[in-house]
Amino acid sequence: MKLYNPKNQQFKGLKLKTWASVIILLEFILIVSIVGSYAKARIRVAEAEGVFNTLPHDKIVVTKPHTPYSQYEQVHAYIESVFGSYSGRAFLVLQGKNCAENRYLNPAAIHTDNDGSQDIGIFQISTKWQGVTNKAFLMDWKTNVDMAWVIFRNSGYNFHLWTCGRGI
Repeated sequence: MKLYNPKNQQFKGLKLKTWASVIILLEFILIVSIVGSYAKARIRVAEAEGVFNTLPHDKIVVTKPHTPYSQYEQVHAYIESVFGSYSGRAFLVLQGKNCAENRYLNPAAIHTDNDGSQDIGIFQISTKWQGVTNKAFLMDWKTNVDMAWVIFRNSGYNFHLWTCGRGI
């Protein structure tokens, strides 16, 4: 059997025009896959550099995410990340209008109670009730926030152990 029959312009049972169409289609698929791979690579690079913002005219612009600069912003962002959906209630305990445990989110805040015990750090964690003897432990604001989360979670997701959290 011949591979190509010049009389009816067939190549192994298919017409030459059909084969030409198949080759063009394969070339198109190859080009699309190359362009697609390039676009995916560019997106991966952009994702590594920052966050995408899509403008109304669909031009993709890469912007770097906001990094909190001040200690207040860092503390605020960390409380939001640790407490998640409960962070609004946490901020009411800390910065409420009528009662505030630590309005300025001061990591070095210390309040001495009438019995001589102290409330330390961002969440004013009590040395008496939590049995903490090393104040430096509670002065680290991330440790303080993490410990407050554990107390909150172990209290049934309730702030009743904080003076300003009893009504929340």
